[in-house]
Amino acid sequence: MLKPNYTAVEYERRFLVTAAPQLHGPAIQITDRHLTGTRVYLRKAIHTDGNTALRLCKQYAAGASGCAAIAVEELTPHDFVLYEHMEANVITKRRWHVETGGAAVAIDVFSGPLQGLVLCEVAAAVEAEIAAFEAPAWARTEVTSDPFFAGGTLAFATPDHLRVRLGTTPA
Repeated sequence: MLKPNYTAVEYERRFLVTAAPQLHGPAIQITDRHLTGTRVYLRKAIHTDGNTALRLCKQYAAGASGCAAIAVEELTPHDFVLYEHMEANVITKRRWHVETGGAAVAIDVFSGPLQGLVLCEVAAAVEAEIAAFEAPAWARTEVTSDPFFAGGTLAFATPDHLRVRLGTTPA
């Protein structure tokens, strides 16, 4: 049985990670397909227990506070396949959850063209909670309001774009 569809307002902040804490335990394998010419993406999240979540999502631009409205629809496998054939750019990453400063933080380690990018994000239902969050030492730079680090932009970034933004040189 699918969960009911919903639209939620989520307050989030995102940070570049320089040296993530030890990542162990279960991780979620996430594949986001950002549909060309839209702000819509398909998400397939495979959990270590084998459960898979299939969603059609639209994330609206975050304001200066980090507030972003996200519309999410749970999909059946049949519906997911229908959308999956649309033209899209793909992001793949593994997500771990850690606790720091009393907050649950998601750490995303990207692969493919975004290999080398590690971001963390913290989210809350209340803006005051998210504003009070103090980033851990391993989260060097806040990128919440930087459009380059939004999924819809990252999906189209090349390794060269990423190296320029991170200030790194090719291996």
